[in-house]
Amino acid sequence: MTVIQNFQAADPTRIATVRNTGNKPVTAATLAWTAGGESLGVTPLPALQPGETATARLAHVFESCGVHELACALSRPDDLGLDNAGAVGVAVVEAVPLLVVAAAAETDPRKSATAPFLAALGRGDDDDETGWQSVFRPTVVDAAGFSERQLAGQSCVFLADVPPLAAGLLDRLKLFVQQGGGLWIALSDDSGPASVSGLTAAGLLPAAFLEAAGDAGQRENFIRVRPPRKEHPATALLADAQRLDIDRAQVYRRHPLQI
Repeated sequence: MTVIQNFQAADPTRIATVRNTGNKPVTAATLAWTAGGESLGVTPLPALQPGETATARLAHVFESCGVHELACALSRPDDLGLDNAGAVGVAVVEAVPLLVVAAAAETDPRKSATAPFLAALGRGDDDDETGWQSVFRPTVVDAAGFSERQLAGQSCVFLADVPPLAAGLLDRLKLFVQQGGGLWIALSDDSGPASVSGLTAAGLLPAAFLEAAGDAGQRENFIRVRPPRKEHPATALLADAQRLDIDRAQVYRRHPLQI
């Protein structure tokens, strides 16, 4: 028996893992890819011994926005045919809207504490809305005016050293995350565990923040960031040490987590 599992839709490479869960070897086969019923091609698969796996990849760019069904199926039949195929829904968008909540209003938010985050999204100091080529579309708002209405239509919320949020807003933010929205949290030199205790209590943080450790003035003492796993689609781009310098970054002061 052969089973297709861990079917991922990380754009632009589609990945399907094929595993021989039977007790007999299986011969080489092909994996046929389709989108909306139209053929996208086939990927060859090697012969597999019992318990062995093989990974199939396909690069494909959808020409229109919307939700597309991407499917794959083995050419080899067996007694349990239902696990020889897999399908996922792929959402294709023109832009990814993000809400950046800053601690205080800025005349130019790109010069504020949010500047590193905006730069990581592809926006430079001279960029504007008309000339910006990045897929990310952030909206920067003042924390004092942050309300649940601003969460509508956003893909992710970035809290940049914001003060404690009201209980009602925390509940709405928790619902936003439960429905698939992303949440990034950044602390500053002046903030501490108390400023995010409400987020921890609401279940929006997986662990409690402890007081900051380290000394930014002692440049000889630092730790490095361990790159995340390459296999997971959520961290595949961050794990690319060839394009990013995440493995060379030096951290002098940090907030440990209480696991």
